Amino acid sequence: LNPDFADASKVFIVYCSSDSHAGSKVKSADDKWHFGGKAIVSAVVSELLTKHSLNDAAHVVVKGGSAGGMATFLNTDFIADSIKSHQPSASVFGFPDAGFFLDVMPYRVCDKPDVYECLCSHSLTCGIESLSEQMMKMWRYTSTIPDDNCAQTHGKWGAWRCALGQYAIPHIQAPVLINQMQTDSWQAFWDGFSNRTDTGENEYATWFRTQSQNLLRAGVDQNPHHAVFSPNCFIHTFSTSQSFWSITIDGISSRDALGAFVFKQEKVPRIIIDQCEGLQCSNGCKATV
Repeated sequence: LNPDFADASKVFIVYCSSDSHAGSKVKSADDKWHFGGKAIVSAVVSELLTKHSLNDAAHVVVKGGSAGGMATFLNTDFIADSIKSHQPSASVFGFPDAGFFLDVMPYRVCDKPDVYECLCSHSLTCGIESLSEQMMKMWRYTSTIPDDNCAQTHGKWGAWRCALGQYAIPHIQAPVLINQMQTDSWQAFWDGFSNRTDTGENEYATWFRTQSQNLLRAGVDQNPHHAVFSPNCFIHTFSTSQSFWSITIDGISSRDALGAFVFKQEKVPRIIIDQCEGLQCSNGCKATV
């Protein structure tokens, strides 16, 4: 039983738009693909407000994992503004899980050439591609609608950065708790450091961990409304499994951190970044492998 959210209502927005819930592209004669993620989010929130009493909610948590975590950075303020236009006293929070993708130079070409994310790198010989290059392509192809404040800062040709948490978080007005592994396993797959027995990859993983720590801390240091919970395990999303409860930092779990964040329980620190020695070193990591 989750003591903080046992009586909460839950809404699941199916991920059928392939655009981190933020695209706005209408198909044309030259291109058969249509991306309507932002309109889907808008329609769901509108229906919840008018038909399902969302306008009576005191606390709302916007949460997504992986691409949905990226969508949380892109949509939390948008959703908060929609809710507050009906219920000004509502408290709206963002909780991106494994959506803080780093803008770094990869160590090598991504793993698993048969997986769709790597087809370009392997089959079409695009070579090593960074996540920033992927974000630029997604931005153009899906006509992504970003967070307004972030887009105003980065401008028309730099707004693609708003899909990456390190650039988005300083501009989000609603309180956000970043739930993020320091050596995220999907980013290890993409950036080419999943073989921890390889000396070079292990060295890169250690460097990547330091970058994660620094960027996560920098992202929340400047805004007292934001928070971070960051263990060091070699897994991806961890808010929809037992890891939400079992992986701990100084006795605090992700579940504890979320409950304290939403309901302002001061017993839990705002910034929780594990400084344990090595890789895969947080309490509870090995049980998840």
